[in-house]
Amino acid sequence: MAMRLNDDLETDGEMYEINVTPFIDAMLVVLIIFMVAAQLATADLRVNLPASTSAPQPRPEKPVYLSIKADKQLYVGNDQVMPESLVSVPTGQTGGNKRDHHFLPGG
Repeated sequence: MAMRLNDDLETDGEMYEINVTPFIDAMLVVLIIFMVAAQLATADLRVNLPASTSAPQPRPEKPVYLSIKADKQLYVGNDQVMPESLVSVPTGQTGGNKRDHHFLPGG
């Protein structure tokens, strides 16, 4: 709670307030300088990657989808699975091909 003891401000002096406008102006200038400097500070590095001689792998006809629902139940496709059998079910559905598993959030 604040209380003013003297209502006559003209005779007693000035009320002091902090002017934050110059501080905000300076921070915006510093922000712009850092944004420009960050772009100039990135260095491009040429990397010679080896060329691939293998043919592209075909996409599977029927991919296996693993979904985790909001209630933390696991589903492979439309079938609910227990966490203990999570290793064997996708392996059985893909015929041992572990390369083409697709993970989707929720369901």
